[in-house]
Amino acid sequence: MPILISELIDLARQDCAYAYANVELNRNALRTGIANRHPATSYYFSTEPKRHMSSLMYKAHSEGRGVTPGEAAEALKISRQAATKILNETTDAGWTVRRRGQYMYADDMARMYTQAVSDMLLEVSTSLTKNMQKLITLREIASSHLSLTDDDRSSDNEVSEVING
Repeated sequence: MPILISELIDLARQDCAYAYANVELNRNALRTGIANRHPATSYYFSTEPKRHMSSLMYKAHSEGRGVTPGEAAEALKISRQAATKILNETTDAGWTVRRRGQYMYADDMARMYTQAVSDMLLEVSTSLTKNMQKLITLREIASSHLSLTDDDRSSDNEVSEVING
């Protein structure tokens, strides 16, 4: 019975989804490890809105333009009161700075964010990239072959090489 390329692509997609699930689990484990490194990371990783506020403060710092509590609330889809509370707590701790009613990361927090995120992304991206490359290669093969049969050894070999890495 012929093996259809579409079946192989579905298997490759499942492989990618499985790899992504592992990436998410690994990322969560890495976050937990990072959270224990510094009180700021522990604070920012404690809730989803705080984690997103961290990204917003980094973006504001990188762009050199602060964010008001109202802008933060709108961007994060939280109340203005919740945004103000987070911004006040992080400013009191010295992690964010306030200039003319706008907030952004302090320089040392921006450096720490850069290091933590780059370490985490490097760690989790390798497996996902490898599996996505398999999917891309299988799609390329699919565009030139409609199905694999026992008579089509070159296609069998080509697909086997991709799947087995």
